[in-house]
Amino acid sequence: MRPHPAPATAILLATLSTTEAFAADCATPTTSAQVGAYANAAVDAFFVTSNKQAFVDAVEGMRAAVPCLGEVVSNEDAAALHFATALEALIAQRNDDVARSLRAAVNAAPGFTLTEEQAPQGSPLREALDDARRAAAPAAGQLALPPCVTLYVDGGASSIWSADRPALLQPVGPDGSPLWSRQVGPGERPPEVLFDCPQDGPVASASRRGGSSPAAKAVLGSGAVASAAAAGLFWWRAAAAHSDFDTFADDVANNASALDGYDSDYPEVLQSRANGFSAAAIGAGVLALGLGTTLVVTW
Repeated sequence: MRPHPAPATAILLATLSTTEAFAADCATPTTSAQVGAYANAAVDAFFVTSNKQAFVDAVEGMRAAVPCLGEVVSNEDAAALHFATALEALIAQRNDDVARSLRAAVNAAPGFTLTEEQAPQGSPLREALDDARRAAAPAAGQLALPPCVTLYVDGGASSIWSADRPALLQPVGPDGSPLWSRQVGPGERPPEVLFDCPQDGPVASASRRGGSSPAAKAVLGSGAVASAAAAGLFWWRAAAAHSDFDTFADDVANNASALDGYDSDYPEVLQSRANGFSAAAIGAGVLALGLGTTLVVTW
C-alpha cells in the first residue's frame, strides 16, 4: 500500500462522511479482482489523493460488486474490502468498527499489514491494527447449509465465522458458483441458503424424470432375462462337471485299475470346470438381480 501525506488525510477525515451502498442489478457477474480493484481505489483515494468523491464512488462500486460476484473472492481481495470498510469507519469515528474491520482483514489474509506512513506509531489506525492482531474469543456464527453447498468465509472454506467482526459470506453450490455473496456486519444474521441438491445415481435420475424410457426398460428387461438364462446354463454346466467327478470317484473306488483309463489331470480338470461354472453362475445371477431391481425401481 502506498504512503499518504498526513495533512491530506486530516482534511479527508474532517470532510468525508459515510455512504449507503446502492443495490446492484447484477446484469453481469463480477469478479474478485473487480472487488479488490474498487477497494484499492478507495484506499488510494484516502491515502494518496485525499479525494472525497473518489473514495465514495470506490466504496459504492465495491459494495455493488459484492452481491454480483460470480466466483469465490480471494483472501487478498477480501482483506482489501475489509480495509476499505475500516477506513470508512475511521472517517465516521466508529473506532470499534475500525478494529473489527481490521481484524477481519488480518483474518482473511494473515500477511495483511500497514506501512509506517499509512499508520504511524501512536495513530488511531496503528492502535486499531495492534488491537486487531490480539487474540480474541469471538462468538461463532453458523449457517444451515444443504449437504452439497460449501460456505466460504472471506475466500476460505469454513463451516463457521467469527460473529464479532465483518465477514464476506459466500455459500457455493456443487458447480463452484456462489449462490449469493454478502458482507455481513458483526452479529448480523445472513440470509438463508435455499438450494435443492441434485440427486446422484440412475435411480434418482429416473425419479427426477418420472421413470425410465421405454428403450431403457427394454434394455434392462432383456439384460435381466439374458443374465438369468446365462446363470441357469452355468449352473447346469457346473452340475454336469460335479456329476462327472462323482462318476469318476465311484469308478476308482470300485475298481482301482479304472484310474488307468483316465488322463492323469482328469480330476483337476473336472474340479476346475465345476468351480469356474459355479462362479460364472453366481456372477450372472447377481447381474440379473441388479438389472431386474433397477428395472422395477425405475419403472
